[in-house]
Amino acid sequence: MSLSSLRTALTIALASSPAFANRRTLVITLLATPVLSTLMLAAVIGSIPGTDLRGAVYAGILLSAFTSVMSGTNATLAYERHTGVVPAALFPRFGTPAYWVAKPVLPLVSAALVSLMSLGAVFFMDPARDTHILARALVMLPVALVCGAIIGLAVGVFSLVLSDPYLVSNVLSGVLPLTAGVAAPLAAYPGWLRSISQLLPMSWTVDAMRTGGSPLPGELWTTLPWVVLGLAGVFLSRRRLRDGREASLF
Repeated sequence: MSLSSLRTALTIALASSPAFANRRTLVITLLATPVLSTLMLAAVIGSIPGTDLRGAVYAGILLSAFTSVMSGTNATLAYERHTGVVPAALFPRFGTPAYWVAKPVLPLVSAALVSLMSLGAVFFMDPARDTHILARALVMLPVALVCGAIIGLAVGVFSLVLSDPYLVSNVLSGVLPLTAGVAAPLAAYPGWLRSISQLLPMSWTVDAMRTGGSPLPGELWTTLPWVVLGLAGVFLSRRRLRDGREASLF
């Protein structure tokens, strides 16, 4: 993977990223939406009696970072699917490694910046100024970002075989705030729901944020099935293209 090929792939990804379409969209994506989301999250969690507000808000920021990378990567691939870039990249050798590596880079960078600003804002608004919980959140942030990038790429590729390229991403974005245990720890969940939640992304990271433990290897195990799903999407998409069913990708 040469530097020039990676530069070209990043240029394509930048042109395909909805968040970087113009300055207004960039400001809304990087500033307005995260600030409003954080304030709304704090208001909702603060209304629940007995909830650790500080830990829950930090956990919510981590989940938001994951969701942002995942949905941003998926949106980039969805755009390139409609412009014909992705089908061309599936042949003859699944595209260059630089092409696929570049897809989550911009969503990851923007989510990292937003998350750092959000964590800093919460820390300075917190009267206790608890540096230990802030440090824990900073350690967990790379896990959330990398898992979001991997799963976002897998979801985006698998969505090539679906009529709605945003279906899986939207369902995950709606389900994860419940299953990750942001508002309440998983230990308080019914046994059947806790078992399901531990099979989905971010539950181990959010739990580690609360307890100080390690999100690994649990988070890796929850990521692995999505990688398999992405590989299945590549296989099915290539087979459809070989059969002359290009229209199914659009």
